[in-house]
Amino acid sequence: MTKPNLPTKLFVLLTLVGFYFSNAQQIPTAKMYFGKKLQLDSIPKDQLQTIDSILTLYHQEKNDTIRLTMFDELLGNKLNGKHWVLLNEALYDEAEKFEKKAITKTLQDKVDYYKGNSIWNRAYIHYLNAENDEAREKLAKAEKIFLRIDDNYGLSYTYYNYGIIEAGEGNIDEALINYKKAATYFKKNNDYDGLSTAYTLIAGVMSDQEYYDAAEKNYDLANEYAVRDGSDIRIGNIHANKGGLYVSQECFEKAIASYDSAIVYFKKANEYVGIAYVNSRICDLYGDKLKDDEKALPYCEHSLEESERLGHNILALINSTLLAEIYRKKKDFKQATKFANKGLALLPKTNDIRYSKNFYKVLANIYKDKGDYKNALIANQEYHTLKDSIYNDETRKVSVQTSVELEYKKQKEIDDLKNQQELALAEAEKNRSQLILLFGGIITLLILGFSMYTFKKLQIIKTQKLKLDEAYSRLEISKKNELAVSSLKVLQSQMNPHFIFNALNSVQDLVLLKDIRNSNRYLGKFSDLIRKILLSSKEQFISLTEEIEILSLYLDLEKLRFGDEFLIDFKNEISEEESELIKLPAMFIQPYIENAIKHGLFHKQGTKKLGVYFLKKGANMLECTIEDNGIGQEKAKIMKEKNLHLHTGFSTEAINERIRLLNETLEHKIILSITDLYNGKEPIGTKVTLLFPI
Repeated sequence: MTKPNLPTKLFVLLTLVGFYFSNAQQIPTAKMYFGKKLQLDSIPKDQLQTIDSILTLYHQEKNDTIRLTMFDELLGNKLNGKHWVLLNEALYDEAEKFEKKAITKTLQDKVDYYKGNSIWNRAYIHYLNAENDEAREKLAKAEKIFLRIDDNYGLSYTYYNYGIIEAGEGNIDEALINYKKAATYFKKNNDYDGLSTAYTLIAGVMSDQEYYDAAEKNYDLANEYAVRDGSDIRIGNIHANKGGLYVSQECFEKAIASYDSAIVYFKKANEYVGIAYVNSRICDLYGDKLKDDEKALPYCEHSLEESERLGHNILALINSTLLAEIYRKKKDFKQATKFANKGLALLPKTNDIRYSKNFYKVLANIYKDKGDYKNALIANQEYHTLKDSIYNDETRKVSVQTSVELEYKKQKEIDDLKNQQELALAEAEKNRSQLILLFGGIITLLILGFSMYTFKKLQIIKTQKLKLDEAYSRLEISKKNELAVSSLKVLQSQMNPHFIFNALNSVQDLVLLKDIRNSNRYLGKFSDLIRKILLSSKEQFISLTEEIEILSLYLDLEKLRFGDEFLIDFKNEISEEESELIKLPAMFIQPYIENAIKHGLFHKQGTKKLGVYFLKKGANMLECTIEDNGIGQEKAKIMKEKNLHLHTGFSTEAINERIRLLNETLEHKIILSITDLYNGKEPIGTKVTLLFPI
């Protein structure tokens, strides 16, 4: 047999590779990704198709964070436990893989979010398996991640689950602390459903501790948030819980009213399990507390019918037990036996010790009343067996804890005694050594000790003085800055109403001139300007873009007032992107433009020109130039003195004061220069130059 040559081998190899990849396209994406680990046969076809479609998009997507979002979405599918756990672990692995490629803090935070989500899911799995210590460990890791990335959603549900675990173990104080933390973060996230849940749990704990007033207040809070969330089911649950609270206080009329309200909301939401549950509670209230079996019967019968229809075995067992007891008391043993047999059939399906115990107690009483003492004895034995089982479960933890505490105390006493003996021996040895060395070394020790003490004291005093001087210096700067900022706010608050007053005067002038069209246009622009000024007035600094928008609107208003004789040249030579980044003191430039118009141009005859220019000076300075062809500063001063009774522009002293205060708080100073322009000896305008550090 001849051996195949090299070209033949290559051909066969390439053929096999091509065959593999052509068939790989037909393999479901889920199988490609998970291989044999995911038992695909046990997943419903519609869910498998959803998983395949999401994973197909996942492999096509280039953006890592979008891919993680798709993976996280897979966990929302209602898979069985094994598949869900596998998907969750895969999410963690993918997040770790992408973590190495996340080069910015934003991307790192997004990857950390999914990592924290996966760890939180692990904690939830441990909680379901009653592995509380492991659940706490995972929650602590998730909490650390969510705190680092400041994720309110993750933190709210982390503390919520801490509370559930602590409450389950009877650590009431810890449970309340964590429920309240959860509520804080739910509130930050505007999660009304979460807030409602948190306050419901707090109310439940308060009720169990018999703090009924506090419980009612928290139920009311929970209801308020449930209403805001629009969840009829949650509102129904809260009313049902309040009904139980009123039963505990023996306020039975209130309890029935709350139960009725709960049924109304459950009906609106088509929540039939809730309706059946509340009917069962009303039945128990009438039968056990109010001793009115006739009123109890229809509620129990309706609840049993619904629970059987819905396949809710525990609720069906509860109602069968209640009905069997009601008919036993009525001496209707045929009906009592009928419902007892229903309960017997449900026992293997429920596996709930508490409800089984209650059932056997009722069954034993039925047999006893019928005279069937043999079966009554058997049922009674079952009842006591289950009762002892519950008692043992509840006391085991206490007894183990007590045993450990006693062992600890016993060992501590032994250790303390041993330590005392060792200390006594050491003390005796120490005394002997001191007596031997006392006379030879006492003088030396005193001198050395005094020298060291003096040296350390001097060092401490010196260090404290330096710290004190530094603290006083910081305090002085801080007080100075606080005073400057406070004064700036006062000045700015004075400028805003001043400007609005002047603008309204301009509107009044137009109205008096019966210029209705321009009055309407002026008012429209005026309203836009006021809105922008009010928004900017909350801030000490705004962007150059925002400042230019305000100035443009203001100049449009003045243009409407002065008409065609007013010419404006407005230029910004800085790019849009950089204008967004440059920050200026809010409403800083407008007063200079206003003064140029009010004092320089208002009294000028003929064409009035105003130029406003923005450009960069070097790398770190912004230059704003305001130039007018008005009457100049000297004539303006004379006109101002003649018209002191008129309201004019914002005072020069106030503007200069604002610059002084700002320069006290800024590292680099704002520079102002004002120059009169002349043609020979004739004033032809004024030029204002402002330099801002950027």
